[in-house]
Amino acid sequence: MSNIYYLCPDSNEPIGGIKVLYRHVDVLNKNNLKAFILHQKKDFKCSWFENETKISYFTDIQFAPDDYLVIPEVYGPKLSSLAPGIKKVVFNQNCYYTFLSYSLDKAATNTP
Repeated sequence: MSNIYYLCPDSNEPIGGIKVLYRHVDVLNKNNLKAFILHQKKDFKCSWFENETKISYFTDIQFAPDDYLVIPEVYGPKLSSLAPGIKKVVFNQNCYYTFLSYSLDKAATNTP
């Protein structure tokens, strides 16, 4: 069975988009899918709201070919460099952040 990893910023500030990521993972798990919030900092977990969300860390996982990485739109141009070869889904909560920091140069090659 595939794992679904939701890349989440390591921020413990009250940000609605982060809470939505956690909630999505909870809903997927309640529906018998294997989903995890994926943080970069070891042992980090948002504590500004109650949750029992499953958490994984980049340092602890190895993606399998059938895994999915869900990436929030705020990662912008970095989308193409994250976990090469893994299936990705862009989770777009704010269309105004989607292309933030993208170059307008037609020669830019890092556009996913």
